[in-house]
Amino acid sequence: MVATWHAALEKLLGAHGSSPDLMSVAHRSALEAMLSARLPDSLFALLNGIAADADHAARLGEFRWLSINEIGSMWKLHAQLADDAEEVDTDIAGERDERVLRVSHHRQRVPIAEFNGDVWIHLDFVPTAKGAAGQVIQVDPEGLNWFWLAPNLDQLLIDLASGRVLDPDAGTRD
Repeated sequence: MVATWHAALEKLLGAHGSSPDLMSVAHRSALEAMLSARLPDSLFALLNGIAADADHAARLGEFRWLSINEIGSMWKLHAQLADDAEEVDTDIAGERDERVLRVSHHRQRVPIAEFNGDVWIHLDFVPTAKGAAGQVIQVDPEGLNWFWLAPNLDQLLIDLASGRVLDPDAGTRD
């Protein structure tokens, strides 16, 4: 079992997992100000590692991890959709977890990865009372599915390095 997110990235991305910071502090600060959220250091280390060698991203599963610029632009799109969205009718809702608020889009969710343009992994800063701010969730707005993946990104990276696989259809599997 991998013990830290640093070790997890080293295992997942090889030497690129500990590559020097390719993003400026100003760029990170601007993104966090736009999102009104403090993002985990592990996210930037992951994105730096992927940027240094995109071939290693395949070890992270079928999801495509967004670049720092894509995170900002996708968040804007999701925030715009959230402005027009209503809570999902509980009578038609699909699979879900009680730690995840059952809405397809929310301004306090930060998209960090996607599959096929319609299944998203988010850092969730608007959990239910049973969840935790910063938890990692998977949302399929079309299929009305909400999956809880991990209490935070650090733990998700540790889980991935320990053999967990992210499944766009079922949330996760070991």
